[in-house]
Amino acid sequence: MAASPRRGKIGGMTHVYERVPLHCPYVQAREYIREILEQAVREGTLQPLALAAPIGRLDLPKRVLVRYARAEDPIHFDERWRVEWVPESGGPYPDFRGELRLNADSTRAGAVLELQGDFIPPSGAISRVFDMTIGARIAVATARSLLRHIGAQVRMRADRDRAAAEHR
Repeated sequence: MAASPRRGKIGGMTHVYERVPLHCPYVQAREYIREILEQAVREGTLQPLALAAPIGRLDLPKRVLVRYARAEDPIHFDERWRVEWVPESGGPYPDFRGELRLNADSTRAGAVLELQGDFIPPSGAISRVFDMTIGARIAVATARSLLRHIGAQVRMRADRDRAAAEHR
């Protein structure tokens, strides 16, 4: 996975920007992303999702409740979706609010999936210390985990369609 992480602190929040290439043409990736996320939007519920945050030798699994909604693209070209999640059972994990974007890559043949947004640490002194020590790393790792999850669904659909085309 070729990710270009950017993170930083903004007003007590951890801002992240992660991206992964999708190994299929942009037009197909756009169709697949719509299939995946529009179903979630139609259902209108918070969807449980297991995300992983590998920190050193530890793998901190985290179940979150995710909600997607369409976002506006001012140039009407890229796919944009609002995404937010909260920890399923609370705890010292941060909430997330941001945007998922599907863009054409630099060749205009492939696609890149990006996630950008802010992790909001839980309130309280212990949570702030946690956020300053490993919370930011967990934020980045869970953002990458979500991108890998969606990327895997896109690859599965692309492989399915490729196999169907070969059998015609």
